[in-house]
Amino acid sequence: KNQANELFQQGKFAQARDLYTKALTALRMDLEEPLTLSLLRNRAAAHMKLGHYQKAVDDASTVLSVMPRCNKALLRRSMAIDKLGDTKQYLTAYRDLLQLVHEGEGATGIATYEEVERMLNYMKPE
Repeated sequence: KNQANELFQQGKFAQARDLYTKALTALRMDLEEPLTLSLLRNRAAAHMKLGHYQKAVDDASTVLSVMPRCNKALLRRSMAIDKLGDTKQYLTAYRDLLQLVHEGEGATGIATYEEVERMLNYMKPE
């Protein structure tokens, strides 16, 4: 994971994604293993950087199937859905994130309540 993270920081997103995938294979995608969930979140970020938005949604959704209140997975899934152009799902995903932030549980360092609320207001139909 650390080596993949270093590659990610260097902008070598495809290589980082490949190492995340290799580690996930070694762990046999054991969703009860916290490292698996961390690797999936990181691979979702790599997919986003590579423009593989559906794969990012898939990885983030897998994390959310186990940890439905994971702010990083919610944020990454929301961003990927936005890139796919699905406004209805995008709004739903950001509302989920907004709820976490409102409850004081999430998004420290990622988004504040006001930032998420601003995103939602921006996306409202006129």
